[in-house]
Amino acid sequence: MSAGPPVRLSLAWGLGGGIVASLILIAPPLLGAAPGGRLADFGALAAGLLAVQLGLGASARPGAGFRERMQCATIIAATVSLTTGLGAYVLFAVLRPTLLADRYAAQQRALARSAPGTERITHELVSLAARKAQYLDPLFQALSSAGTLFFFGMLLGAYGAWRVHVASRLRPLPARPGASA
Repeated sequence: MSAGPPVRLSLAWGLGGGIVASLILIAPPLLGAAPGGRLADFGALAAGLLAVQLGLGASARPGAGFRERMQCATIIAATVSLTTGLGAYVLFAVLRPTLLADRYAAQQRALARSAPGTERITHELVSLAARKAQYLDPLFQALSSAGTLFFFGMLLGAYGAWRVHVASRLRPLPARPGASA
């Protein structure tokens, strides 16, 4: 009978990764980065996924099976996602409430300046206007950031657990005592 995944260690990796990802997400806009830039968003996603990968390797016991590794990955991905989602909400709703509107305006300007035919530009602007309420909603943006991070964290965790599971099955069998090679 397995003792189960090391929950505290998984939570620690998830919380640590979530704090780092939140700081990466929050710092550039607070320091005056251009509102249209999304580099901080991608950096936060990368930091969260790195926490899942490293945390899975550190928190799963040696010899742990697929199920236990997936449990660790789920705990880490959920904790990283919740922490980062909370950080995104604080950024969009409290620290820089105009950031989403600034990003929306930058997106509109970029579309209006693009060179292809005016019919395509008009279609893109209408499409952007149709999603304006979602684009400007801090809760929606925070949940979509957290959901994206959770999805890719689970995908990465599943791959890591499967890879270790397959590798453990492919290891050569130990030699029998007294057998000559």
